[in-house]
Amino acid sequence: MRIQTVTNWNGSYANYYVATQPIDCLKNTTMKKFGSYCNRFGEVYVDIDDINDYDEVETKALIDKLDTLLDEFRDKKSKFRI
Repeated sequence: MRIQTVTNWNGSYANYYVATQPIDCLKNTTMKKFGSYCNRFGEVYVDIDDINDYDEVETKALIDKLDTLLDEFRDKKSKFRI
C-alpha cells in the first residue's frame, strides 16, 4: 500500500535518490519514472514504475513550447532591467 508524501523532504526523495546513484545503475531506466512514497511508519522509499503511453512526438512538442515560453520570459525580463 502506497501512502503519499506529506513533507518537502519526502516529496523530493526520488530526485535525491536519482541524483546520488551511480550512472551505471540508471542505464536501463530510460522508460521508467521514480516516485517518492512513505509507508505508514513514515519511512521514505522510492518506487520505480513503467511509463505508459509515452509519445515522443508529443514530448518534443511540449519541450519546444516550454523553451519558447522561457525565451519569451527572458526577453521580457531583460527589457525591464536598469
